[in-house]
Amino acid sequence: MSLSGSIILVLVCCIAATLAPYRRKCSSIVTVVVAVVAIIWIAQRNIHVVPDTENYVQNFNDTIVSSSAFDVQGNYQAFENGFMALNLIVKRAGMSYRFFFAVVAALGIIIMLKAYMVQTKANLLKKESRDALLYLALYLGYFGIFYGAIALRSGVAIPLLFLGSAYLLLNKKVAVVICTILAFQFHHSIVIVAAVVFICDRFFLKNKGKFKMWWYIIVIIWLGRVGLILNTLMVKVMTMVSQYIPFLSRYTAIWYTGGVMGDGFLSKKNILFLLIGFMLIVDYPQNANENYNKTMTIYMVGLTLTFLLNEFGSGYRLSDMLLIYMIPLVHNTIMNKNSRFKQRDRSIIATLIVASQFVISLRITNIVLP
Repeated sequence: MSLSGSIILVLVCCIAATLAPYRRKCSSIVTVVVAVVAIIWIAQRNIHVVPDTENYVQNFNDTIVSSSAFDVQGNYQAFENGFMALNLIVKRAGMSYRFFFAVVAALGIIIMLKAYMVQTKANLLKKESRDALLYLALYLGYFGIFYGAIALRSGVAIPLLFLGSAYLLLNKKVAVVICTILAFQFHHSIVIVAAVVFICDRFFLKNKGKFKMWWYIIVIIWLGRVGLILNTLMVKVMTMVSQYIPFLSRYTAIWYTGGVMGDGFLSKKNILFLLIGFMLIVDYPQNANENYNKTMTIYMVGLTLTFLLNEFGSGYRLSDMLLIYMIPLVHNTIMNKNSRFKQRDRSIIATLIVASQFVISLRITNIVLP
């Protein structure tokens, strides 16, 4: 992704967020144009940014066109069947890995916008005050860039489960099962997140006071460095067990934080999502419906896991799958005319959230920032 392209994408999304509270209606054409621009720039990114991307390129190049989706060369057979099938379809069409990247990014965006429409039917989003462009900007800022552009399997699996959870709000069981199975075919770990979503659909908090208390507990977990305690304990257990099961020793190192995420006690991303949680509690709607509370509960579970796993090297991959549920919640706050925040304040908040996400994601992927 070139510097100029990244700047254009960030500016467009930030302007969209800034103007969202003032717009009466969002143009579908503008939303499509922004989506296309994002897809094109994501497809053109530097493939040497992180190892994930290089592995996916090699996997695509090694896919045998004349074979089934399960036949690939090298050590890439561990990738899920759905992801391999998508590789094969694009490869058979005679397209390059750049086009494959574009397809993955496009799928993520299309699925998220479909979820946007389903959430409107479920009355999670208000039809009279919804804004697809703001919704897209909130997605692209972090999840669309990091997962749609780098962690490709999750980039499809997360939106698919997100769509499935939207159908769950409408009690459309067949659609929920289809989305969940498809998501599993792109990333097996999604089954853990699916379990959380299904549990939260049955058991969820229903008032501001309980959400506030939960947020305070999360802050205590963070300041008390509970994640570090868990990290230290897990490393000791893994080290001890690996003495008897040698092959497990290679997994011990992954429990330590480090690498491109910059995760840990002072993670900028974690603090951003913690502040978003605080904002959502401050502006908790007096007439919050059941579907809003279910979604808020899922987000709070994700926030809890974020700070329990913030000292684990790959812990964010799990918690991020739940943090994405902040999108409809933040969208509602920004577009709510009866919000506790004034129109100008909502404009500033929207801009800061989108801009902060882009700064974090572009720093992580090393596309723009060092």
